[in-house]
Amino acid sequence: MQKISIWLLVVASLRLLGASQAFFNQSRIKSNVYSGDQKSINPLFCRLFGSWTMMSFTLCVATAFNPFNKALYACTFVSFLIAGGHFVTECFIYKTSPIKNAISPFIVAGTSMIWMGYELLNW
Repeated sequence: MQKISIWLLVVASLRLLGASQAFFNQSRIKSNVYSGDQKSINPLFCRLFGSWTMMSFTLCVATAFNPFNKALYACTFVSFLIAGGHFVTECFIYKTSPIKNAISPFIVAGTSMIWMGYELLNW
């Protein structure tokens, strides 16, 4: 479980960076994440995206420091499912995020889902 804790702290740092961009540099969210439909990205959306990202940051940090809490671990796992599902729909259904912009979230969410899912199945 020590390696997954390190991974979750790395992911948390990426999420903190993403949240800070959503709150303080909204043009980066438009150009780096949702460039497929920039007119739909307004300040309210950016703040909501930043709030969600801060919540998932908090889950990652809490789980990294307490990886043996099964309920917390499962909640963090579900947050990766939600994030992965969000980017799948944004890429392939709504077309607001090109695949090149969503590849990093796909890698992070996919790696985390597989690793954490394996750990949950072998709890």
